[in-house]
Amino acid sequence: MVNTPLRYPGGKSVMTNFFKEFIKLNDMKNVIYAEPYAGGAGAGINLLLEGVVKRIYINDASKPIFAFWYSLIECSEAFMELFENVEITLEEWFRCKNIFQNSDSISTDNKNDMLALGFATFFMNRCNRSGVLNAGPIGGNSLEAQLQANYKIDARFKKDFLREKLYNIIANKKNIKIFNDDALYFLKYRIKAPIPTERQKDVLIYLDPPYYVQGSSLYMNYYKHDDHFKLSKYLKRESFFKWILSYDDVEEVSEMYRSYNQYTFALSYTVQQKKKGSELLIHSRNSIIPHLIQSKKSKRKEISLIQKIILKE
Repeated sequence: MVNTPLRYPGGKSVMTNFFKEFIKLNDMKNVIYAEPYAGGAGAGINLLLEGVVKRIYINDASKPIFAFWYSLIECSEAFMELFENVEITLEEWFRCKNIFQNSDSISTDNKNDMLALGFATFFMNRCNRSGVLNAGPIGGNSLEAQLQANYKIDARFKKDFLREKLYNIIANKKNIKIFNDDALYFLKYRIKAPIPTERQKDVLIYLDPPYYVQGSSLYMNYYKHDDHFKLSKYLKRESFFKWILSYDDVEEVSEMYRSYNQYTFALSYTVQQKKKGSELLIHSRNSIIPHLIQSKKSKRKEISLIQKIILKE
């Protein structure tokens, strides 16, 4: 089940059952679940709505993505009014694109502007190819192209389908905290500093950074090598909360975490065309990973549970 209303490249809703097993196996209670690179926050929203975790912290350094979560949580009634009244047209798409392209000029302190940006981001995410905000609309950006397209601009914006997702999140918003910080700042000052040490054992941090290789083509806030390296240095020093990290399976990332156990899992995703890729998973030393099998082809282990979940998608 995918409960997030956002479409996101490499989204990890499919890992929900794996996180449930992880939480149970590590005997975690009243869990606080946090994502420094939230994006669509698919797994976190699933865990919260199913009552597996007590609270979720959603952080994204991208102002438009943060604006979506802010507008849905802090301006719920106004957001849903926009949702009900909006027409899914190219004219609306160009209006939203203009708001989106001028997001740098919008102050996070201006509630009305944040609502406009948040809804524009949501609209483009649902109407753009593969949910990529910098891509064009499904079916093409001209009336002629739309008339000829098999899938038109409204193909992924079905209000009956989305309404329930949005209202379910609104109903649980008191247990959702949202932030617009750099990931390391978020970890240090939103998680590490304010949460008492004795509670940190029940904090689960899931890190899904921008892909090492394709990050610049998929995400607005992508990382360079030094950014990935700084993250690895911080995680190696962290010894209290439990963390799980997923990446594209490339040599550079594997080398950064060479002193940790590394696991692979298959992930199906769609960007322009459907693909299946191998991803890398690493976890903190104070935690145990469930459902492992030894790969016959390499020394690296594979996570069987995630593979089974994804095959059902």
